[in-house]
Amino acid sequence: MKLLLAPLLALAATAALAQPVELFSPQGEVKVRQVTARFAKPMVAFGDPRLPDPFAVDCAEKGSGRWADTRNWVYDFARDLPAGVRCSFALKPDLKAADGSAVAGGQRFAFTTGGPAIVSSLPWEGSRIDEHQVFILGLDAPAKPETIAANARCVAAGVNEEIGVRLVTGDERRTILDNRKSFASSYLRLMLIDGEAGRSRGFLFRLPTTGSDQERFLKLRDAPDSPLVTLACARTLPANADVKLVWGRGIAATTGVATSAARALAFKVRPTFRASFSCSRVNKDAQCMPILPLSRSFSAPIARPMRRRSGSWTRPTRRIRRTWPRMTTAAASRRSRSDRGCPKSSASASNCPRA
Repeated sequence: MKLLLAPLLALAATAALAQPVELFSPQGEVKVRQVTARFAKPMVAFGDPRLPDPFAVDCAEKGSGRWADTRNWVYDFARDLPAGVRCSFALKPDLKAADGSAVAGGQRFAFTTGGPAIVSSLPWEGSRIDEHQVFILGLDAPAKPETIAANARCVAAGVNEEIGVRLVTGDERRTILDNRKSFASSYLRLMLIDGEAGRSRGFLFRLPTTGSDQERFLKLRDAPDSPLVTLACARTLPANADVKLVWGRGIAATTGVATSAARALAFKVRPTFRASFSCSRVNKDAQCMPILPLSRSFSAPIARPMRRRSGSWTRPTRRIRRTWPRMTTAAASRRSRSDRGCPKSSASASNCPRA
């Protein structure tokens, strides 16, 4: 067995040494602005700018290559690559080293910047949501709607199966976004400016940068490939449950590059809605005291029309009319004679004459 393994290992080592490119970076899934390649032998005379690039580049983003020294080649992109980009670099055929020897072609390297990811959401992660919550998601690349519907899902405590999502579209989407313009504005600021790097970010979608705030908002809202996604869980969520919105693996950007891993946003559903009434009483078995305030409280805000149907928020003013016993004709006559016979200045009732 050892006699068989030795020739195979030697052959593999020889093949590795025969590869013209020793190191290529990046590969796989990564966010980058520069590509580097190191060759096994000197490829150019140092400082000669006339030599062509050794790779055939297939990438939607523009860039330019240069030799850093005799063995290291660098390719600089015009900007930081946005999400949803796939690039490949293939070694050109008929390539020769600096000493004139032929360099084997065919080596190929590739990388992607990953599928669309959530950079901002409303409600924010960790917030309390209602049973029919609609989520607004700001992505770093436009996504294909059919891949969102197929791979995004909700997971709720107490529900033994995953819950699908429904995309909110049409008039319902426009109404929701019209009432959340502040979210769209903050999202635009986040995507246009990279505060840490001190420069603008790269983005597949042409973010609106001109016009009034309203015009930019409408462009972002109504574009067919808008990076703002509105969706909801496909069923009513149980009250007071822990819920996760899962942005699953396989959600693809419009360029076809898909997410390779799932990400979850955690939320908490609000408790069961409750309404209570309270008032002041003399004791627990007594009726409410009408001259003191009556109050109602709700476990969550309710719409104004519902408040009107349930009654006035303020305690109605109650007019109290005092009624006195009606006097008979005889009693009134005696009182009249008494009033005439008793001067107003009398100090004591005993001085008044009796009828």
